[in-house]
Amino acid sequence: MSIDTYIERYMREEYSTITSETEFVGKLLFDNVRGRVLDFGCGPSLLYWAMFMHSAESIDGFDILPENIEYLKRILSQPEKPAIYKKLADRLQNTLLKQNRKDLIKDCFAKINKLRSGDILKRIPFKKGYYDTVTEVGCIGCVNTEAELTKAVSNMRSHLKTGGTAVFVNWTDRKTPIAEEVPQFDGAVPVTKTLFAEAFAKAGFRDIKLAYKKNIPSSEFATILYGTAKKRS
Repeated sequence: MSIDTYIERYMREEYSTITSETEFVGKLLFDNVRGRVLDFGCGPSLLYWAMFMHSAESIDGFDILPENIEYLKRILSQPEKPAIYKKLADRLQNTLLKQNRKDLIKDCFAKINKLRSGDILKRIPFKKGYYDTVTEVGCIGCVNTEAELTKAVSNMRSHLKTGGTAVFVNWTDRKTPIAEEVPQFDGAVPVTKTLFAEAFAKAGFRDIKLAYKKNIPSSEFATILYGTAKKRS
């Protein structure tokens, strides 16, 4: 099966509807993302971005799979965006912004700047010390060793301005189909509060806040470890 086929399957399975889990993650981003934003491991979907684009000044993103970047660029080149983005924009307006803005999607997508290929464990093709917020959703929790986790978190820190915020979300017990095409990251490291707290402290973050959103039987939730951290001077 080609990577493009995996991406299409991934988009159908993960982003064809707005679940309570999507809204939970989206609300975390809505509350914490500001200014110049860099997304680590952005994947092929802009769904979560739609929850914070209104408060971002600009958004850059990268992913290890060039196919994901090309998929995103195709979406952005289309005059009509997929219906799921309109649904999420409506939800955002109705439940969070409390206002009716017909131009919300157009204004938000205009803030997307550079999309590039990159590896969270290597030199990242974006300016260091530049961003107000770095985000990652289901990315750094897929590394293979504790040393790789520390490296990924250090890369997040190096691209933040002093006082900037890292926002992170990782699933403890779920892999997506696209992961089968990224053998570099098989998720061997356990996603735990202790491990993540140590990695962020070691990398030079302060005000580290972590929490679990536990699995809820018969619901749309898997167990998520999420949180924020501030870059020290």
